[in-house]
Amino acid sequence: MVATAAPAPLPENWDSTRAIAEAFQNRPALRAAAEDCQAAESALATARHTYGPTLQAEGAYGRQDSQFLPQDAEWLAGLALDWPVFTGFARSYGVARARADLAQTRARADQLHLAVQREVWTAGSRVREAQEAIRATDTQRQDAQETVRLTRERYRT
Repeated sequence: MVATAAPAPLPENWDSTRAIAEAFQNRPALRAAAEDCQAAESALATARHTYGPTLQAEGAYGRQDSQFLPQDAEWLAGLALDWPVFTGFARSYGVARARADLAQTRARADQLHLAVQREVWTAGSRVREAQEAIRATDTQRQDAQETVRLTRERYRT
């Protein structure tokens, strides 16, 4: 007689939400996609800030003299305000490009999320399918054992 192993537990208690969350945590590509989205959001914020003025401050201090020991102190302080009036629509095009890049990055991240979900569901379906095949094979094995038993009994009689 053939020894039978206990069938693997059925995935009826399989929690797809937990499995998908675990798959999301274990995928470095998803982390990279999230970081790419953050970078694209930062680029968009930077592009939006080009509409405002820029303020620069400069300062310096030193000594100047032609002799061995410098005696004259010299200092410099400056403030510059740059406010471009017309840039040939470069700023608005930069913002539009940053928005498009962000949308494309988010679409790639969403596509990757959907691919991971599909992989988890496919794996779960394959496990269920394999377990159903094990059940069917176990039933066929039991039928074959019963047929062998009946055949032996007929042969004995």
